Order: sequence, then structure tokens, then C-alpha cells
Amino acid sequence: MLNDIEIAQQAEMKNIKEVAAKLDIKEDDIEMYGKYKAKLSDELIASVQKNENGKLILVTAINPTPAGEGKTTITVGLGEAMGRLNKKAVIALREPSLGPCFGIKGGAAGGGYAQVVPMEELNLHFTGDFHAITSANNLLAAMMDNHIHQGNALGIDVNRIVFKRCMDMNDRALRHTVIGLGKRVDGVPREDGFVITVASEIMAILCLAADFNDLKEKLGRIIVAYNYQNEPVTAKDLKAVGAMAALLKDAIKPNMIQTLEHTPALVHGGPFANIAHGCNSVIATKTALKLADYVITEAGFGADLGAEKFFDIKCRMNGLKPDAVVLVATVKALKYNGGVPKTELGQENLEALKKGIVNLEKHIENLQKYQVPVVVTLNRFITDTDAELAFVEKFCKDRNCDFALANVWEKGGEGGIELANAVLNTLENKKSDFKVLYKDELSIKEKISCIATEIYGAANVTYSPEADRAIAKIEEMGFGNFPVCMAKTQYSLSDDTFGQASLSAYKLGTAIKISEELLNDSVFDLPSYIAKEFARRIGAKEEEAFFVGDGKGKPTGIFNATGGAEDGTSTTGASITFDDVMELFYSLRSPYRKKAVWVLNDSTVKALRKLKDNTGNYIWSPSVQAGVPDTILNRPYKTSSYVPEIKAGNKCMAFGDFSYYWVADRQGRSFKRLNELFAMTGQVGFLASQRLDGKLILPEAIKTLTIKKA
Repeated sequence: MLNDIEIAQQAEMKNIKEVAAKLDIKEDDIEMYGKYKAKLSDELIASVQKNENGKLILVTAINPTPAGEGKTTITVGLGEAMGRLNKKAVIALREPSLGPCFGIKGGAAGGGYAQVVPMEELNLHFTGDFHAITSANNLLAAMMDNHIHQGNALGIDVNRIVFKRCMDMNDRALRHTVIGLGKRVDGVPREDGFVITVASEIMAILCLAADFNDLKEKLGRIIVAYNYQNEPVTAKDLKAVGAMAALLKDAIKPNMIQTLEHTPALVHGGPFANIAHGCNSVIATKTALKLADYVITEAGFGADLGAEKFFDIKCRMNGLKPDAVVLVATVKALKYNGGVPKTELGQENLEALKKGIVNLEKHIENLQKYQVPVVVTLNRFITDTDAELAFVEKFCKDRNCDFALANVWEKGGEGGIELANAVLNTLENKKSDFKVLYKDELSIKEKISCIATEIYGAANVTYSPEADRAIAKIEEMGFGNFPVCMAKTQYSLSDDTFGQASLSAYKLGTAIKISEELLNDSVFDLPSYIAKEFARRIGAKEEEAFFVGDGKGKPTGIFNATGGAEDGTSTTGASITFDDVMELFYSLRSPYRKKAVWVLNDSTVKALRKLKDNTGNYIWSPSVQAGVPDTILNRPYKTSSYVPEIKAGNKCMAFGDFSYYWVADRQGRSFKRLNELFAMTGQVGFLASQRLDGKLILPEAIKTLTIKKA
């Protein structure tokens, strides 16, 4: 079977002029970027404004899981299916960021036979939009620092600068930096940092701007810092707007490419709905509505993120009214939410499906709050059984949702016909009475509370003192009537594994044999000795089980391949390098690094004590203060002889928050004297036992380093 790249490379693309002609766009109305990419001209956008709007269809999904959902793939396949049904359709997608490794994660091309092409160019530089956004952002940062260097006429408080530089790359080393070091001409030293381009304010402005003039207005209102009077300093105050707009004059124009079946695709702006608003640009979406009868667009991550922001931010600010929502799920992802390990998702498991489908149920509930009709589609896998598919279909129809299977990855548009017909049926028979979740006039805290409780499922919201002050300042400046855009983990509705975790009771035991003479004649405190020895032995068994237990007759250990910690990184060889340690460190998401601990074997300690970073300093930080532990990369460590050694095939290190490894003590240690068992040998036996279990309830909270076999 061909992979995505091979399928894309074998595709026969049409000249983009032919693709544009499907939307009645003439060659003079597009600006060519080679044969297969183009930008829509300002003249075209202006000329179609009097056209009637087509139907707006949003594609969203349940929360992301390692099993995959396929939101973009469904979007592309649905557009292709509409074309096969002779419908005038266009898809409106987000551009992918370079940041998460060249489209491997976060790519926006779709997959299989439901892709947009040229895929490689889309996932790399494309038409340069993101580079232009990066340049405009950093121009503003440079002008601000130059203003401070040249005398700071605006009185900018260097301790209250809120605007950061950006780059289209997830470079962790640049998140927090110090700039201006060196000679006087090198600027004023201060703390700074980089954000990823797609989470920058410039990206949001480009995506939400109605036109070029609106773009300039929004650029001018960017707050870069506060002065010594606690007043905001804007890009307009710095006279940066004209230069920034010049850099963005081409980037604001929507890009057109094609699907494998030559359906037009407007790909422009906006990924990452977990940290930004995560939608296709307003200009692209509104232009698409004027060009086609059906516009299929998408929003990032799960519906609790992308769809909420699409409705409450994008639609609210630009008068868009969606006609239907397609909610994407997979049987595998639902079973994963039901507690099934990734390795077992191919097996039928209706019980797990029943547990995990509550994730889908919550998203249906959320979407219906906006009074937009919902179509649920299952991105089908060959391992899905008829019983599982029938269960999900009934579940959806019982909740007033149309339902359809999709097999677009394998069959392209043909595999999306059932879904396309379901969408058309919904559009024809169910009216959308779209409304936003909250009103503009609510306070910021009321809006936050509304989203958190209604969409995220939170009980309440608590605020740090810093957040309280920031909100008060925002409202004081007159921005309280704006919609709220919150950064949030994309897993919040799917990583509540606490309620799903079940702990068993395994018996661990050990015995000690003592001669009757020693028992009777001992001059020291033998019972105390026996108790301590039992504690040591049982403790060792616990430690062994919690690290390497196989779950059969004992708890499942952290280093077990199934049910244990997730793979963080791997290496080949008999030694560990500095890069290996760094890779393991950063494989763990930042929320779990705050309380993370290293766990390793004593022999691994020796190897790590010799490692140096790229500046020649040892990564092992020995403590010189009594009671303060040594650290590795500023995080504490623990050693155990039960952690596997550096050996081919072993997981030899773990790094993570071990509070997510739950231990259940079903019974305290019990001691029993066995008078008869060893009587023939003149000995007395003592038996100690304990019933307990241990389970890693959130595998992603701990990461391991594996030594690969050569």
C-alpha cells in the first residue's frame, strides 16, 4: 500500500488555471506561483462581493488521540465527494506550520486519496505567507527595541514589554532569552523570547481581517508594551503599521491549490486552535462563500477548541452563519478513550466503546448549544466491526444527529459519497439557527466561566493574582466586549483517565525460615529483626513490580511495554549521549516537567556523570549543600536496581511525573507464623504478605529511553 507522500507524488495535477475555472475564475484574476499554486487577486475578491453566499459547512472532531481522527482528510474527501455529485464546492483549509517538523504533525494536506497537492510545497514554504507574518512581527519588535535604544521618547517600561518575537519553528531554546548584551550599540539588555509564528498576534490579525484596510487598523491596535504611566503603547504609536502592512500585502491574499481529484482548495492562514483561534482566514472563507454553492472548512483540534473559537470568535466578528457541522470520530479513538491500550485498538471491544463514546457525546452536546445541525461521521478503519459501527450509528441518531461512514483515505471522493449525501440531507431538512455561546456585554470573567463550564466541563474557574490584575487592566482599557480566546491543552476532554482507571489486588509475599533454637535462645530483638527484614523484602518486591511488573500476578510496571510509560526517545548503542538525554527531557510535555523526576539504574548513573552539554559543562549537577539532592538538568533523580540497565532492547531510563502512577494498598502487611510447614527440618516459618496494585493512569506523564537492538 502506498503512503501519503507516494500517493501525492504520483498524482497528476491540473494547471491551477483549469482548477480556478471550476469556480468561474479567469486567468487574469489569479496570481500564479508556478503551475499549481496561485493567489486570488484583490480585484477578484472585490468583484464577487455581490454574489449570494453558498452553504458553510464546518468540519471538526473529537479530541485528538494517538489513534488518529482524520479531520483534514475528511474535509478534503467531502469536498471531492461533492464534486462527484456535480456540486459546485470548494474547501477552505488552514496552512500547515513548519513548527512541528515539516508537516509530520500538524500538517494540513489530508491523507491517502483525500489530499491537497502539491503536498510537499504546502508543508514547506508554500507561497511564503508565514515568512511574511514572521517578518512583520519581528519588524515591530525591532522597531520597539530601536525606539528604546534611541532615547525611548514614548517612555516604554522595559519591564512591561508584552510583545515577543516569533519564528515558524518550535525552538524551545528561544522561548526565554536575554537580548541586547554586548556593546552599547547592541541595544538595551532585557528579557525577551520567541513564540511560534502561528500563535502570534500577527497571524490572528491576518486571519481575522476583513480586507487590507481592516488589516492595517488591527495592526495599529497591537499593544507592544506599557509606559511608566501604565498606559498602553501600540504599533501605531511606534509608526510601524505602514511597514508591517507592506510586508503582508501579498500574504493577505488567499492561496488556491487543488485536491487529488482537482476540487479547488483555498488554503490560507490559521493553525493551532489550542493556542490561537485555529481557523482558515476570514477573507478566504468569505470569498469561498461567494464563489461556490458549498464551502467546507475546518477548525483545529477537538470541537471544544477549534469549533468553539470558530463560532465564538470568527463567526461572531465577521457575521458568518454556519449551516451544518460535521463531527469526525473513529471507532479506534473512542475505544482509546474507553481505556483500551493503543496496541489493542484493532480488536472488537463494545464495552470500551460504550465507555469512550462519552467523549463524542460531550462534543455533540457542545455543538448543539450553537443550534447548528450536526452530522457525525466515522473515519472508517478495516478493523472496525459491524457491531461497533452499528452501536455508534444508533448512538448518534438517538441524539438527533445524521450519521455516515467515510472511507475517503482509501477511496477519495468515492469513499465520501455517503457522507456528502448525509450533509446534503441535513442542509435540506434541518435549519441552522446559529447563535454564539455568550453575549459581548458580559464581563471577561463571565465569558471565561461560560466557556469553561459549558464547553470544557469545568466546575468553576480560579484566577491567579496576576490573571486578576491582567483582566482588570484589559477591561479598564475598554476591551472587555471582545470575545475570549483561551490557550488550553487539546486533551482536556480525553485525558480524564482517573475515572476510568481500575486497580486490582495482587498478593506479594515472602517467607523467612528460622531455627527453633535461634528463636528460643536469641539474645537480641528477633521479632523486630524479622519485621524489618519482611519490610525490606516486600518493599523490594513492590519496587520490582512497580518498575518492571508484567501485570500477570503482579502490578504493571512503568517500564513495561504494554500499560507502562510512553516511549520518549530511543538510541542504538551501548552508551547514552547528551542528545539522548535532551531528547528524553523534551519528549515530556511541559505541564508534566514541573514535577518530573529521573529514574535510572545505578550503572546508568555512572554513564550520565560523564556527559557534558554543548558548552562543555557536565549535565549532572552535584549538590554542595547538605540535604539538597543532585539534579540532572535541574530535575531530581532516583535510582533503583530494578530499573533495566543500558542494554539492547531495554528501556533504561524514565523521566516524568510519577504522581500519575497510582498505588492501591488493599491490605496492610500481614504476618503469619507457620508452625508446621518446616517442622520436619526443625525450623519455624514466618510468612509476610501484602495485597496491592499499581497502574500508570496517564502514560504520557512519564517518558522512557529505549536502547534499540542493532
